[in-house]
Parts: sequence; C-alpha cells; structure tokens
Amino acid sequence: MKSKIIFSILFIGLILVFANSCKKDEDKDVALPALSTTEVADITETTATSGGKVTFDGGAAVTARGVCWSTEQNPTIDDEKTIDGKGEGEFSSSLSDLTSDTKYYVRAYATNSVGTAYGNELSFTTEKKLGLSVLITIKITNITPSTAVSGGNIIDDENNVVTARGVCWSTKQNPTIEDSKTTDGKGKGEFSSSLSELNPETKYYVRAYATNSVGTAYGNEISFTTEKGFALPVLSTTKVTYITDVTALSGGNITEDGNQAITARGVCWSTKQNPTIEDSKTTDGKGIGEFSSNLTNLTPETEYFVRAYAINSVGTAYGEEISFTTEKKVELPFLNSFAVTYITHYSAIGGGNIISAGGAEVTERGVCWSETNDMPTIEDNKAVDGKGTGGFTKAKMTDLKPNTSYSVRAFATNIGGTAYGELLYFTTAPTTLTDDRDDQVYKTVTIGNQVWMAENLKYFPETRLYYAIDETKPRYYVYGAESNVLQTLKAKENYKVYGVLYNWEAAMTEDVLQDVCPVGWHIPADYEWEEMVQFLGGTEVAGGKLKEMGTTHWKNPNTGATDERGFAALPGGYDDWAHGASSINSMGTWWSSTENTDGSRIIRFINNGGTSVQSSNSKSNSHSVRCVRNTHSDY
Repeated sequence: MKSKIIFSILFIGLILVFANSCKKDEDKDVALPALSTTEVADITETTATSGGKVTFDGGAAVTARGVCWSTEQNPTIDDEKTIDGKGEGEFSSSLSDLTSDTKYYVRAYATNSVGTAYGNELSFTTEKKLGLSVLITIKITNITPSTAVSGGNIIDDENNVVTARGVCWSTKQNPTIEDSKTTDGKGKGEFSSSLSELNPETKYYVRAYATNSVGTAYGNEISFTTEKGFALPVLSTTKVTYITDVTALSGGNITEDGNQAITARGVCWSTKQNPTIEDSKTTDGKGIGEFSSNLTNLTPETEYFVRAYAINSVGTAYGEEISFTTEKKVELPFLNSFAVTYITHYSAIGGGNIISAGGAEVTERGVCWSETNDMPTIEDNKAVDGKGTGGFTKAKMTDLKPNTSYSVRAFATNIGGTAYGELLYFTTAPTTLTDDRDDQVYKTVTIGNQVWMAENLKYFPETRLYYAIDETKPRYYVYGAESNVLQTLKAKENYKVYGVLYNWEAAMTEDVLQDVCPVGWHIPADYEWEEMVQFLGGTEVAGGKLKEMGTTHWKNPNTGATDERGFAALPGGYDDWAHGASSINSMGTWWSSTENTDGSRIIRFINNGGTSVQSSNSKSNSHSVRCVRNTHSDY
C-alpha cells in the first residue's frame, strides 16, 4: 500500500514538470523552415535525380525532408515524395517509378513542429520509353565451302540508337552474339554481312542482331549448308621424253580437281629446283586428266628441273619434280632429192635420201611441191613418206593438174627445223599426146601410177605398107589393106580405129626407150602390164575393165566390158606373117617388151569374153602397140 502511494506522488510530479516546459516553448518565436529545390538531373524514362537545401529550420528541428512530385503543379507531400533525412543542409533525392515521356513538377520540402515548407517548383519531362530494335535477317547468298553472305534490315530502333549490328551464327539453333558474329556498323536500315571460316558441307543457323542500350534483339533464323570443301588439285608429272638440244616432251596427269574447275594446266621448268609458274611454263588446256606439254627454247647440254602444275580457285598445285639434261646442239638434216617417177595426169611419186639426221631424230620426211613457188616448202604442199634417215621413194603427190609444170624438193624435219634437197621440176601428163613424127594426136589415161595411150599407135615410118617375107625385116600392116598402099576404104577406116599392126622388128630396137613409141613413151614391159592388171583386180576381171563398151567394134555380146578407166581396148586382131590377118572384132593383141626364155616375145591379149592374158608369140607376127609414159621426169 505504501508503494502505491509513492508511485502516485512521482507521476503527479512528472506531469507538473512537462506542463511547465511546454509553457516555456510557447513563449519562443517558431516559424516554417526555409529551403530551395535542386535542379533535376539524370532524367530517364522512369527516374530522375533532384533534392534540396534547407537553409533555416524555422527555429524548430526539421524532422523530415525530401522532394515531392506530381504531374500537376504545386505538388505536396500528399503526392509522390521521398524522405531524405532530417535537419538543415543539402540533400539528394532519387525520383522513381516515373512514367516515360511525361512532364512532372517537383518541389523540395522540409517539416518542423510548425508544419511543412516547400522549395521553388521545377518541371522536367521523362525520356521516351526505350525498347529493343525490330529487325529481319536477309537471305543467305554466295555460299562456298568456307564463306557465305547474309545481313539484316533494322526496321525500327525503338527510339534507341543501335550501337552495334551484324549477324551471328552457329551449328545449333538460335545463335546469339556469344557465338560467331560479324560487326557491320551502327544505326538502322539494311546492312550486309560476310560469314567466314565456315566448315565445308556443314549446316549453319544464322540470325541478324542489333544492340542498343536496352539490349540485343535478333531477327528471324535462317539455315543453310556450306558447299563441299575446296582444295588444291592433285597431280603428277609425266616422265620427260624426246629430249633434244632445245626441246623436250613432258606433261602431267590431274587426278583430283579439289572440287573446283581446273582453269589452267601445264608444266613449268627452270635450271633451279622447285620451278613455279613464275618461271618458264606451258599452258595446255583445262580440266582433269592427262595432258602433254612441249618444252621449247631450251639451252643445249643443260640440266633442267620440271614440274606439272594445275590451277583452280584455291591456288596452284604442283606435281613431283623431274630433272633432265638437254642434248648437244642439233643441226638440220642433210639430204638429196630423187627424180620424180610415175608422173600421171593427177599424181606423181617423189623421194629422196637423208644422208645425215643432224644429230636428232628425223620425225618427218617427204617431198614438197608448188605450181607457182620456185622454191617450194612444206607450207605449200607436201607428201610424207615416213621418218628416219636413208632413202625413201613413196611420197605421192596428188591433186595435180594435167599438163602442168611443178617444182619439187625432198624435205626432212628434225627438232631443229626442216631442211630441203636440191630443186627439181616435172610436168604432169597431158590429156592428149601429139606425135611429132606425124602429128597424130592420141588420147591418154591414168591407171594407177601409170599413164597409157587410150588409142592404138598409128605411126608409119613410110607412106606405104611394107610386106616382108623375112621375119627379121620390119613390117607395118593395116588390117584389110590389099596392097602396099592404103587405098581401100576399109583399110582407111581400120587404120583410123585400130591403128597399125607391127612385127617385132618394126616395134622394137635394141634400146627399149628408142622403140616405135613417141619420145617420152615406150612399149610396156610385162611387169608394167602386170601392174595395170593387178591394179584393176587381176587377170580374171581386168580385161572387161579395159575393153571399150558396146558392139560398135567388139562382136556381140562383148561380155564384161565396162571400160572403167577409159583405156578403150579395141579388137584390132593380129597378122600372122605366114597365114595372114585374123580375129578383128573379137580379139585385141598388144606387144610387151619382155622376152621369154625361149627367145619368143610376150604379148597381152583380150578376147570377147573379157580376159586379159599373157602369151608367147613369134617375132614375125604383127600386133597392136599401146605406149606407156616413161616413169621418170628426166626421161
């Protein structure tokens, strides 16, 4: 009980003390605080910085201070506000949760026991709201094994400057700038990007990107696959052959093109090892496979190094290196020209003898000729007859003109060039032959390599027939003549058609080239008859191919007659000195200059059936003569 009384007395005392103190404060002069508002700074779309300065507390402690703000003027602490400490002095305030692109009014405030005072009012506008850019990814083009081209188009930057843009890619979907990327400028709009260091035959995903202060935005995703990988070609060098003093032959074989077209190939060489295309080289086409290369302008007796090369878009590849040494210096061949033989209307045979090859292989030999150039070369016309040294006699000149003069030389070619033999001339056979002894004109024809009269010889040494009982005397006879002179019409017609029948003494002399034929022509030897017969297909068919067609002169049926070459063989019969003439219109007989072993002479005859036959006959009998042109140009 006593303790309760004591507590009551103490409580009453405290009340009296508090009441006395309040009375003293009421006696003081207290006012509102004085302050100013700090300029607004660091304005963003949702925040800003301001504050104030309390310069006088009004005589009472400032118990709260800060800033207040509103979209309406004269904001108070009943609007949005900050609380930034107590007391006098400067303070800083952070405005938050603002609305972008909005005008605000702000005032500093300070509160004491009297109330709340406000600083001067300031206004500011928040920034526009910033967002990620809007963009698309551009289609992939120019795809190679290791590169591609893409890009993007930034359609809207959302009021925020694009500080970086490009494309990013990965072998996984949804690539980001943490993967491989390009950096292709700033700002919005279209841009192009080059993707590099890709792997061949690999699928990639790519997106355009654009970075601003908000972050990084991405375009749509596109996928593509790189091409097969490109590489240098793979090739080998061909062994060096045909080595001369100034040339050689090599080449290469390209087995792989590196998945790129071979745009150039050949060989390169140098007197130093590891030659490249910067040294001497050939260019021998394109593509894979084998090729041959001619190395030229080399120096005699010099060691060279050679490599095949091949170029594609990746670069130049080389085959293995091969070395070789050139030969001693090569001279031109030395040779002679042979006389032209077998001169026909349209062809002739030339030849020559290569005495020296000049230190290198003779790769081509033959004759060259010209109608207009007095010193023909192989650039005019040429006929080739093999290679190597020694004689050659089968260079056939063709497509010549009848009765035309030509100049001709033998030639021989080695790696050093082409040399020529001495100059010769020849004239092709005319289509007609004029006998200067009596001005008789005869048709001529080419059969194989021979030129023949296409009519029987009509030459008379005298104007009368000569009947000689002695077989050793010359005898000239026209079928049907009844006396020593050509008086009857029949004899004249037979002479015109069938010509003269000659016994051996009339036809031949001791010199075969001085027989009854005109100069430059001769009675054919049996081998010349045989050459013609074999050219026409042999004994069984040659007669028909030689006979004049029809039954004007040959008796019906004139079997097998085609006159294939225009020889126009006629059935002039023959004259037996003991029994008289016979077989006209059914058989033709002609002298050969060849003698049998028994002393008789060979004749050739064709009967109505068309057979060409060889036979023996007495020198005293008389037969027709067909002359053949001498084969050599100097006859």
